[in-house]
Amino acid sequence: MKLMQKKSRNKLILTITLILLLALVASAVSVLAHPDDGEDDGALHEHTMLDGAQRDPSAALSAHDLATASIVSDGPAAKVTKNLAAAGRGTRNVLDATTDVWALNGYAYTGTFNNPCGGDSEAGIWVWDVGNKNNPQFVTIIPSPTGSRSNDVRVASMNSGDILVHSNEACVSGGPGGFEVYNVDDPAAPVHLASVQTDDVNAFLRDNLGFVDFGVHNLWLFTQGGNDYVAATVESEFGNFQIFDLADLNAGPVGFWGAESIGPADSPFPSPHPDEDYTTLADFGKILDVDDYLFDGFGASRNRFLHDVTITADGTRA
Repeated sequence: MKLMQKKSRNKLILTITLILLLALVASAVSVLAHPDDGEDDGALHEHTMLDGAQRDPSAALSAHDLATASIVSDGPAAKVTKNLAAAGRGTRNVLDATTDVWALNGYAYTGTFNNPCGGDSEAGIWVWDVGNKNNPQFVTIIPSPTGSRSNDVRVASMNSGDILVHSNEACVSGGPGGFEVYNVDDPAAPVHLASVQTDDVNAFLRDNLGFVDFGVHNLWLFTQGGNDYVAATVESEFGNFQIFDLADLNAGPVGFWGAESIGPADSPFPSPHPDEDYTTLADFGKILDVDDYLFDGFGASRNRFLHDVTITADGTRA
């Protein structure tokens, strides 16, 4: 998360500096000006912060945590306490290295965090045979790209076979972002299918300011009928929930959504401009013009972005 925050701050500073230069050269000040809505900056900011403070979206979760502190597992029918015991253990003697796990058809796949970083022989996705749950066996390593970590991993049986995707996030300067796609019909011999670079969907930021090659933090695989898709939460400024068609990954995202689209109007965090697609300098200015809308959230990291995703089995809701 620190890497995400640092990258976001650096890109924000660069963006604001370049926009100010553009304003002087191309008289773009009018594009970024506040609309004359009869409410001054101070009033708008006060209203936003009061609304946010009164309707903190984490309050209900905090209350739930307190009410269920003694519950290890609660099922849909009743709240019960269960004692969980480890059946087996796959041993990886590297401190703090394992970051994520996903399983399919008797095999488990574990990701690697910052250390070791991509390029090290032990970095990447570790594949485990867990057919005997009491005695998991290491099988092989799917190496992550040099300079990047495989923070997140997902595996699913899809129309195109058993597919694995893992995220790329830089763990040293210059490591690539995006995600990798593998066929794991044979888990002992994964077949690399594609490397995908993920960029900002805002055309002005992407094409003029170089907002490209962002890391991916979380992934999800899903199908709709005969089509296979991967959803990625990208560390971009705009549209950071991006959906890709596995049949045509070179086409870029077939759809996207982001914190800038939060709404509707009667929600705690309505979109300031729900009809915009945020792909021009004017749209970008409108977002920054609403009290730094993307950068006034809750907590220590106050920027608003979508972090993780779960999609229903029928592939229709995220």
